[in-house]
Amino acid sequence: MLQQFSLDNQTAIVTGGGRGIGSAIARTFAEAGADLVGADINMETAEATVANIRSLGRKSPAIQVDARDKNQVDEMVTKTIEKFGCIDILVNNAGFGYMTVPLVEMLEEEWDNWIALNLKSTFLCCKAVGRVMMRQKRGTIINMASMAALGGYPMGANYSAAKVGIKNLTETLAVELGPYNIRVNGLPPE
Repeated sequence: MLQQFSLDNQTAIVTGGGRGIGSAIARTFAEAGADLVGADINMETAEATVANIRSLGRKSPAIQVDARDKNQVDEMVTKTIEKFGCIDILVNNAGFGYMTVPLVEMLEEEWDNWIALNLKSTFLCCKAVGRVMMRQKRGTIINMASMAALGGYPMGANYSAAKVGIKNLTETLAVELGPYNIRVNGLPPE
């Protein structure tokens, strides 16, 4: 495989790294030379991803984390620093969404769940890792956005609102963290 970029001597955290896009990002980063933490709410899928990463000769612990929980996010960051000494890259991939019901029929619980799963998790991880990167005076944060942030998505007000929040959070953090040599970008995979 032609290596288009090098992440040698870099350490990354990929939340939601146990399957799907997160697993693919983790593998790609490992192929480019990064060591990484496979962080996922499901330890079984996290372990499967990191086993794949380790087969490439990279260091890759699996950490079970619910990115909606501040204490678990803080513990993930602490364990990463203990293992690697730094965090160079954060990919906020934890999240999920699909179009469910019109807003007027949406339960408050459905609203709260999608906002927490997508937006709150990104906020908590950016805050915890951002502090580390500010001390390091370097880093890269990639927030998984969505085309849903660019226009109305019928029957998905909760998901769209969360992704618009991530888009704005990303833009705000790019300005706030830029002076510390930290890049913050959004990536809409659709």
